[in-house]
Amino acid sequence: MTQLAINYGTALFELNLPKEETKSQMDTLLGSKELLNALCSPIVSLKEKQAVIDRIFTGKFKNFLKLICSQQSAEYIPEILEAYKEKCNQAEGILEGELCYVTPPSEEQLSQIKAFLCKKYQKKAIRLNMKQDANLVGGFVLRIQNYEYDWSYAGRLEMLRRKIVR
Repeated sequence: MTQLAINYGTALFELNLPKEETKSQMDTLLGSKELLNALCSPIVSLKEKQAVIDRIFTGKFKNFLKLICSQQSAEYIPEILEAYKEKCNQAEGILEGELCYVTPPSEEQLSQIKAFLCKKYQKKAIRLNMKQDANLVGGFVLRIQNYEYDWSYAGRLEMLRRKIVR
């Protein structure tokens, strides 16, 4: 993530917009590839971009998007919104991560994983994006912040192979 995106994401967070309204507008923006492409396109004039923004978005979020377009930074919108989301999670004490698995974990296993992460990272809650991946053969891979916990069979076999090669 670029520093520019982090700065804009922080600025959007500091506008203290209503979370549900902002989430809805973010979903609209990210849900339409054509809209995003039009806002990023150098062929579309700033006046046309602002007219589209006026028709679709409301409030301070609308003004924020106009500013981004006027600064020719629309290509960073996905990163900006990701930085905004991270700031919101940080303020609420929530940590986001990804859990890749072959077989979905039971509720008990999932709660144990979340309890471990809450304790380790001193967070109130953990939000895991669940993703099935048959290439793991078995087990799971947990990605959180800049760490990866690889307890998959494929990962364990790779570790064993590296030890043997040394």
